[in-house]
Amino acid sequence: MAAPARADDDNTYGCEVILCLATPGSPLTYAECVPPIEKFFASLLTGGGMPTCAGSGITMTPAGGNFGNQLFAVSTPGQAQPTWYYLYKDFNNQVQVVQLSADQVQQLQAWAQMLAADL
Repeated sequence: MAAPARADDDNTYGCEVILCLATPGSPLTYAECVPPIEKFFASLLTGGGMPTCAGSGITMTPAGGNFGNQLFAVSTPGQAQPTWYYLYKDFNNQVQVVQLSADQVQQLQAWAQMLAADL
């Protein structure tokens, strides 16, 4: 498997995050992606904003609502549907990320609305 694309020194942290999120499989597959992705995840879990990558045409949008920044979409030019990610901490307090289909996102949002209605 080929190594992931590498951000030039001139590019920002946001570009590194976007390149790593584009890595097939997991954004943590390659050691070079671990620091920017861990920083990104920690930022999202504490209410931080989405990084940007000027000129890339790629956008990252949080779903908001009951999910805050934990559920977010990454859209690239020419892509029909965004790629959705859900971020959470497991029982060992380790940050995990799951890539979701659009159908899974709809189911997750419906489930969260049902739970919120019961509270």
